[in-house]
Amino acid sequence: MDLLKLDVVKQANSGALLELVHPSTGDLLTDEKGKNPKTFFLRLLGSDSDTYRNAIKRRFEQTQGKKKQKVDLDEAQRKGAELLARCTTECYLIEDGKAVECTHSEMMRLYLKYPWLREQAEEFIGDRSNLMMS
Repeated sequence: MDLLKLDVVKQANSGALLELVHPSTGDLLTDEKGKNPKTFFLRLLGSDSDTYRNAIKRRFEQTQGKKKQKVDLDEAQRKGAELLARCTTECYLIEDGKAVECTHSEMMRLYLKYPWLREQAEEFIGDRSNLMMS
């Protein structure tokens, strides 16, 4: 074993591919086109990435020194979607018959609209083994 193979920060900064599955059947989601359907995917940076860690640091600094506030579920979900959107570097998704543009604002919208999408991305990012080279 070589410790360089365990450089989780480097690997998290490179990101990894999450192939999306149907939220109830577990089947891969595809565009269902022709003989070679393309699988829906997200390329995500990991929780050890600079992007993720800097976003968490910024969030912490913004709340530092503020009095304890009531938890607002909508605001918490928005902040979670914001973090995921920052960590999404590429995607292939179809919505309403059109390819989704992988922009920060578009990904935020999708993460808020589709809770199952947000959940799959959160679980993937939080599991280091998804970003480790074998």
